Amino acid sequence: KIDDDDDDDDISSHAFSGIRGLPGLEFRINSKGFLYASLLAGPIIDDEIRRIKLMPSKQCFQQFNGCIEISNLIISRYQCPQLVSLYPAPPNRLIFTIQNLDLEIRGNINGEIGVILPINLNNTVYTRFHQVSATVQLTVHRKLNGSPYVRVIGCYVSVGFSDVFLHDGDLLGDIFNFHFRGKAADQIRKQLPIRVCKMIRNMIEKRINVPLYTISKAIPLQKLSNIAKKLLIASGWLIYQDM
Repeated sequence: KIDDDDDDDDISSHAFSGIRGLPGLEFRINSKGFLYASLLAGPIIDDEIRRIKLMPSKQCFQQFNGCIEISNLIISRYQCPQLVSLYPAPPNRLIFTIQNLDLEIRGNINGEIGVILPINLNNTVYTRFHQVSATVQLTVHRKLNGSPYVRVIGCYVSVGFSDVFLHDGDLLGDIFNFHFRGKAADQIRKQLPIRVCKMIRNMIEKRINVPLYTISKAIPLQKLSNIAKKLLIASGWLIYQDM
């Protein structure tokens, strides 16, 4: 970003009005541009998903006269999605899709259940999500100062299947895996779409809207003109003349 005050002198104030016919810049993104954006989005998605944290899950069972809680849920394994894509769709929308990623989440399980005698739970539990996909609808708007911003108008996340299991070969592991894994998996599974959509909204705000807000003030028109001139000279379309 350019901080010199003098650099703003060659920027027309009309460039921020967004009125057709007045000074400004127009960008057109073709199919290759969307393909390039999709390639850039892949590593960003991988980085953001690894930071997802789920809320603790607690369930009480009358038949066992006790409760269990799964907490400290973090991503322990992650398989990249098979496809990340961004493409335009009518009317004036962008569709962002993530297809078929796998997650394994590790957490701590604590509690007490009554099976003949009270049994204390203090172990590690694993949750696996397979074939997770997300479809996000985006629209592009303009702020009062003329800078564009992207808004999420729809987010849908699907999970192919999920499972929770306790790595313990004794009686405790058998009891949990037989009686509790289904309900625990359902509770954690309900959280995943909410967390993924929140992650995508935060990512768009941080990675797209913030740069879009500053880009018009960060690149003066004179500098854009010089860049365009150098590109034309390099391509042979313009012969450089030293005045």
